[in-house]
Amino acid sequence: MVPGGTHVVVRTIDAIDSRTAVAGQRFSASVDEPIVVGDRTVVAKNADAVLEIAGLKKGGHIKGRAELSIELVSLKVRGRDLPVQTEVHSAQGPSRGSNTAKKAGGAGAAGAVLGGIFGGGKGAFAGGAIGVGGAMAFQMATHGSRVQIPSESKIEFVLTQDAAFSSSNAAAPASSASSPEIGEVAREVDQLSSRAAAMNNRVDRLQRQQAAAGFGLRGDIASTQASMQGNLSKAQSAVQSGDLARARKYAKLTEADLEVLDKLLAN
Repeated sequence: MVPGGTHVVVRTIDAIDSRTAVAGQRFSASVDEPIVVGDRTVVAKNADAVLEIAGLKKGGHIKGRAELSIELVSLKVRGRDLPVQTEVHSAQGPSRGSNTAKKAGGAGAAGAVLGGIFGGGKGAFAGGAIGVGGAMAFQMATHGSRVQIPSESKIEFVLTQDAAFSSSNAAAPASSASSPEIGEVAREVDQLSSRAAAMNNRVDRLQRQQAAAGFGLRGDIASTQASMQGNLSKAQSAVQSGDLARARKYAKLTEADLEVLDKLLAN
């Protein structure tokens, strides 16, 4: 078990770019420092890690700025994927000539990401951001309506709850995934995926209309869309791993986001 509150430093393998990323997309990383609990190393250095886009807002051509949020979702432990839940790191593209970076989380989080130095022309990266306590957090470039996290960037996450293999998954992951209950939820998630695709089309049409009029997409619509996409991705991942409780949880959250978006777009 890896207890909640544990700091996990990973190094990105894939570069992440807000212009091409989609909510729920996953990226490869590796553990940069071994995770030690007591006197035992529970996760080795260079172990595989997976990052996920938890939220995304693409900057408008005229107004609005790009926003990108990422979280750590799994670690490879003795050949098996260990699901984890962590604080979310968020970054925003520049607004009115400024570059901003922030770390999302509760008041007890490890601390806000401090300002890096970003400069140069298009695609330039001239610095990093250091987390409170001296650990490297974001290395990130922001320019125009774009946020980038280059390959080989170090990012520090904090687990928000204990992470451990469930006894049911340890005993029989295959049979769990093929159970009637998970099959029913899988069909529900497929239906939600179709509804989410239709909703994304509605949002995209509105965003184009707003951009043509010189406005950005309303913040409440953008944030709810990002939440919907993130929750749907987690529901799909839970179905694949046979985690019935997690699949139901995120399917329900996706349904709620769809209902909110439908009301927001009707106004």
